[in-house]
Amino acid sequence: MQIRITHWAMLACALWLLARGAMADDNITKADYDSITETESSVVGEEPAQGPKAVHDFSDQNSADVKKAGGKRMLKDKEWIGKTPEERDAYIRDLRSRIPVNVRIVLTVPNGEIWLIPVVDYVLLSLDDVIRQWTYQEQQRLPTKVAQGDSHSDIRGAGPLAVAVKLDF
Repeated sequence: MQIRITHWAMLACALWLLARGAMADDNITKADYDSITETESSVVGEEPAQGPKAVHDFSDQNSADVKKAGGKRMLKDKEWIGKTPEERDAYIRDLRSRIPVNVRIVLTVPNGEIWLIPVVDYVLLSLDDVIRQWTYQEQQRLPTKVAQGDSHSDIRGAGPLAVAVKLDF
Protein backbone atom coordinates (compact mmCIF):
# COMPACT_ATOMS: atom_id res chain seq x y z
CA MET A 1 0.00 0.00 0.00
CA GLN A 2 1.35 3.39 -0.97
CA ILE A 3 0.33 6.58 0.83
CA ARG A 4 0.37 9.76 -1.22
CA ILE A 5 0.07 13.10 0.53
CA THR A 6 -1.67 15.67 -1.61
CA HIS A 7 -0.11 18.93 -2.67
CA TRP A 8 -2.42 20.88 -0.34
CA ALA A 9 -1.43 18.79 2.68
CA MET A 10 2.24 19.31 1.92
CA LEU A 11 1.64 23.04 1.50
CA ALA A 12 -0.21 23.17 4.84
CA CYS A 13 2.68 21.34 6.54
CA ALA A 14 5.22 23.66 4.93
CA LEU A 15 3.30 26.72 6.07
CA TRP A 16 3.02 25.32 9.57
CA LEU A 17 6.74 24.58 9.68
CA LEU A 18 7.52 28.02 8.32
CA ALA A 19 5.33 29.64 10.95
CA ARG A 20 6.33 27.42 13.89
CA GLY A 21 9.28 25.42 12.62
CA ALA A 22 12.40 25.11 14.75
CA MET A 23 12.24 28.77 15.65
CA ALA A 24 11.98 29.25 19.38
CA ASP A 25 11.14 32.92 18.93
CA ASP A 26 7.76 32.43 17.29
CA ASN A 27 5.77 33.64 20.26
CA ILE A 28 7.59 36.61 21.68
CA THR A 29 6.08 40.06 21.61
CA LYS A 30 7.60 43.37 20.61
CA ALA A 31 7.74 44.23 24.32
CA ASP A 32 9.63 40.96 25.01
CA TYR A 33 12.14 41.78 22.29
CA ASP A 34 12.62 45.35 23.52
CA SER A 35 13.03 44.16 27.12
CA ILE A 36 15.61 41.49 26.19
CA THR A 37 17.71 43.88 24.08
CA GLU A 38 17.44 46.92 26.37
CA THR A 39 20.55 48.49 27.89
CA GLU A 40 21.02 51.71 29.84
CA SER A 41 24.29 53.42 30.54
CA SER A 42 26.12 52.23 33.60
CA VAL A 43 28.33 55.33 33.45
CA VAL A 44 26.76 58.62 34.49
CA GLY A 45 26.73 61.15 31.67
CA GLU A 46 27.63 58.64 28.93
CA GLU A 47 25.56 56.87 26.30
CA PRO A 48 25.18 53.09 26.70
CA ALA A 49 27.91 50.98 25.10
CA GLN A 50 27.10 49.65 21.66
CA GLY A 51 24.85 46.70 22.37
CA PRO A 52 25.34 43.18 21.09
CA LYS A 53 23.99 42.08 17.69
CA ALA A 54 20.56 40.56 18.25
CA VAL A 55 20.21 37.23 16.45
CA HIS A 56 17.60 34.49 16.46
CA ASP A 57 18.13 31.70 18.99
CA PHE A 58 20.53 28.95 17.95
CA SER A 59 19.40 25.37 17.56
CA ASP A 60 21.64 22.72 19.15
CA GLN A 61 23.21 22.12 15.73
CA ASN A 62 23.75 25.85 15.16
CA SER A 63 25.39 26.17 18.59
CA ALA A 64 27.73 23.33 17.66
CA ASP A 65 28.52 25.01 14.31
CA VAL A 66 29.22 28.35 16.02
CA LYS A 67 31.51 26.66 18.56
CA LYS A 68 33.31 24.78 15.78
CA ALA A 69 33.90 28.10 13.99
CA GLY A 70 35.51 29.60 17.08
CA GLY A 71 32.49 31.12 18.81
CA LYS A 72 32.31 31.06 22.59
CA ARG A 73 29.19 31.29 24.74
CA MET A 74 29.80 33.77 27.55
CA LEU A 75 26.37 33.77 29.21
CA LYS A 76 24.01 30.81 29.24
CA ASP A 77 20.23 30.87 28.90
CA LYS A 78 18.50 33.65 30.80
CA GLU A 79 21.63 35.07 32.49
CA TRP A 80 21.44 38.19 30.33
CA ILE A 81 17.71 38.51 30.96
CA GLY A 82 18.31 38.38 34.72
CA LYS A 83 20.55 41.46 34.57
CA THR A 84 19.24 45.02 34.81
CA PRO A 85 19.75 47.23 31.73
CA GLU A 86 22.59 49.00 33.59
CA GLU A 87 24.25 45.68 34.53
CA ARG A 88 24.02 44.63 30.87
CA ASP A 89 25.78 47.82 29.81
CA ALA A 90 28.52 47.29 32.41
CA TYR A 91 28.93 43.68 31.23
CA ILE A 92 29.24 44.76 27.57
CA ARG A 93 31.72 47.53 28.46
CA ASP A 94 33.84 45.00 30.37
CA LEU A 95 33.69 42.48 27.50
CA ARG A 96 34.65 45.10 24.92
CA SER A 97 37.66 46.11 27.02
CA ARG A 98 38.95 42.51 27.01
CA ILE A 99 38.28 41.26 23.46
CA PRO A 100 39.91 42.05 20.13
CA VAL A 101 38.10 44.45 17.78
CA ASN A 102 37.56 41.64 15.25
CA VAL A 103 35.17 39.78 17.56
CA ARG A 104 31.43 40.34 17.44
CA ILE A 105 29.28 40.24 20.58
CA VAL A 106 26.02 38.43 19.82
CA LEU A 107 22.80 38.18 21.85
CA THR A 108 20.36 35.38 21.08
CA VAL A 109 16.76 36.51 21.32
CA PRO A 110 14.62 35.39 23.09
CA ASN A 111 16.89 33.01 25.08
CA GLY A 112 19.34 35.70 26.14
CA GLU A 113 22.67 33.97 25.51
CA ILE A 114 25.75 36.11 24.90
CA TRP A 115 28.27 34.75 22.39
CA LEU A 116 31.63 36.01 21.16
CA ILE A 117 32.18 35.18 17.49
CA PRO A 118 35.09 36.24 15.27
CA VAL A 119 33.72 38.68 12.66
CA VAL A 120 34.86 36.63 9.67
CA ASP A 121 33.16 33.53 11.09
CA TYR A 122 30.05 35.57 11.93
CA VAL A 123 29.80 36.63 8.28
CA LEU A 124 30.36 33.09 6.98
CA LEU A 125 27.87 31.57 9.43
CA SER A 126 25.34 34.26 8.48
CA LEU A 127 25.76 33.41 4.79
CA ASP A 128 25.06 29.76 5.68
CA ASP A 129 21.94 30.77 7.69
CA VAL A 130 23.46 29.36 10.87
CA ILE A 131 23.24 32.86 12.34
CA ARG A 132 20.16 34.93 11.52
CA GLN A 133 20.28 38.54 12.67
CA TRP A 134 16.97 40.07 13.68
CA THR A 135 15.95 42.48 10.93
CA TYR A 136 14.12 45.74 11.52
CA GLN A 137 11.14 44.34 9.60
CA GLU A 138 11.00 41.24 11.83
CA GLN A 139 11.13 43.40 14.93
CA GLN A 140 8.27 45.56 13.65
CA ARG A 141 6.15 42.49 12.77
CA LEU A 142 6.32 41.10 16.31
CA PRO A 143 2.86 41.05 17.89
CA THR A 144 1.94 43.30 20.78
CA LYS A 145 0.57 40.26 22.61
CA VAL A 146 0.31 36.50 22.11
CA ALA A 147 -2.55 34.14 22.73
CA GLN A 148 -3.08 33.01 26.32
CA GLY A 149 -0.99 29.92 27.07
CA ASP A 150 1.34 30.75 24.19
CA SER A 151 3.62 33.22 25.93
CA HIS A 152 7.40 33.47 25.65
CA SER A 153 7.87 31.59 28.91
CA ASP A 154 5.89 28.55 27.70
CA ILE A 155 7.59 25.52 26.20
CA ARG A 156 7.44 26.30 22.51
CA GLY A 157 6.75 23.87 19.74
CA ALA A 158 5.51 21.15 22.10
CA GLY A 159 1.93 21.04 20.79
CA PRO A 160 0.56 18.45 18.38
CA LEU A 161 0.67 19.06 14.66
CA ALA A 162 -2.97 19.52 13.69
CA VAL A 163 -3.11 19.49 9.91
CA ALA A 164 -5.88 17.97 7.86
CA VAL A 165 -4.29 15.51 5.46
CA LYS A 166 -6.08 13.80 2.63
CA LEU A 167 -4.59 10.40 1.94
CA ASP A 168 -5.08 8.79 -1.47
CA PHE A 169 -4.73 5.02 -1.49
